[in-house]
Amino acid sequence: MLQSRALWGVCMAEKDYDDIVATAVIAAAATGPLVVAPVADLTVLSGVWTAMLAAINKRSGHGLERDFFLKVPAAVLVGGGLYRVGSKLLQRFIMAAIAATGVGAAPVMSVNGILNALATWRASQAYIELCETEDFDPLDWDRTVKILKEAVKPWPTREEIRFIINFLRWKRL
Repeated sequence: MLQSRALWGVCMAEKDYDDIVATAVIAAAATGPLVVAPVADLTVLSGVWTAMLAAINKRSGHGLERDFFLKVPAAVLVGGGLYRVGSKLLQRFIMAAIAATGVGAAPVMSVNGILNALATWRASQAYIELCETEDFDPLDWDRTVKILKEAVKPWPTREEIRFIINFLRWKRL
């Protein structure tokens, strides 16, 4: 499966996308405090993902056409909207558990940042794998949206959460 291969660094053999992925994951993690404003959260993530997908697209050798930049934000908003529904359910459960302890909002913001970082990392791995296929068309948004939605849809595994937390620690966030 894509997530398990990418989790252990197998996916990015031909080209080095690490700097692109790291920048996007860190930017997504920084959106944690926006948990209080979901529309702002999704808007900022849309910009992060647009920049990330464009950079991956360019590095993989595919041109950046005007239509790419017109279609990416819409595709990200569709995929991001589905992600937000799932992550909001998880966040509400976690928020209720944290609220019961009386700790405050900081842990909820941290959870939001980790989930945003994880979704961004998953989307990056799925898009890199897509870009590396022989028949990739940067303007085939039906295929791209389908792959991105599948990448961010599953509940995170413990290994993925540990990976993202360790990644963010390693990047000194």
